[in-house]
Amino acid sequence: MVKEDVCNSQGNPIFVQALWRTSSTYTLSKFRAEEGLYCFTKPFHHDLEKSPPELKKAFESSAKRHGFPFIDRDYYEEFEAGENGVPGYDWRFSTKDYVMGSDTQHPAMERYVGSLIDKARSKGKRPMFQLNRGVLRGQWLQERFDGVSVYVSRSPVKMLASYERLAQQRQQYYMACYMGILGQNRDNPLLTEMADHVGAPDKVSESYRRHFMFYNRLACSLHDQQARDVVSFFWALGLVNASRYAETVLDMELQNERKGKTSQIFHQEVKDATGLSIDFSDLNSIGDEGVLKTSDTVRKITRNAVEAIDPDWRKLQSFHLADSTRRQLNACLG
Repeated sequence: MVKEDVCNSQGNPIFVQALWRTSSTYTLSKFRAEEGLYCFTKPFHHDLEKSPPELKKAFESSAKRHGFPFIDRDYYEEFEAGENGVPGYDWRFSTKDYVMGSDTQHPAMERYVGSLIDKARSKGKRPMFQLNRGVLRGQWLQERFDGVSVYVSRSPVKMLASYERLAQQRQQYYMACYMGILGQNRDNPLLTEMADHVGAPDKVSESYRRHFMFYNRLACSLHDQQARDVVSFFWALGLVNASRYAETVLDMELQNERKGKTSQIFHQEVKDATGLSIDFSDLNSIGDEGVLKTSDTVRKITRNAVEAIDPDWRKLQSFHLADSTRRQLNACLG
């Protein structure tokens, strides 16, 4: 059944949640093509503290590096940034307070997200957000703003391979982001054990640049198994936590098992959740690359964190997940 009140321009905000390198930019491009939507890309990204010329340069650099063929205009166009960045944005949104539940109070973030929703509605558009730093904030966003949420998933094997492919000399961007999140949120019971396991301290920094430099040094010192453990941990928590708030999961691994039927499944799932009719017919099969192996210690840590999330297992079972995704989840939990 299509969710009520989702078809008008003033309808529920749409939150598309995902981790990095999961085909979330592809998914964004599908929503961004819809005339009635006003789409905010990566609303917690640290670049949003920059001026318009700096933002444009950041987008062009990212697009070139990542080779996005389906982004036809600046990521950040809809934000209408000023000389001091996007009004209400704080770079700490990119890393602090990463775990937020129904009862969490965060007035600054609430004002910021609310201002973006108001901006979209003032233009007669329905607000849509594509997030890569919100998977453990999903329930908070959903309930605070009466939203509808879609979770995008991809094999952690492919995620990690992409992180490694895009890494630069002495710079592990994605792993540094994970390490920063663990360190900055290590006082949250959900992340404490994992932060201890990989040695991520809570380092106070005066700027994002200094923050990144510190956690990048830690990321560069991780050995291969630690990197696998970090990615599998966040992958499992993101997917399991989606059962607490998401209307549906778009599992990119379905392409390996359902082939052409995957685009039809995605189309119907998104239509049921949002009322939008989106064409996913250009999905490409990306191959099954097996299971990301996790250490015994981190399987235990992940199980403890998942237990604390208290997922809706019945709802998780109802999502259209590939068999390989279910095998991967079992491997993460042991």
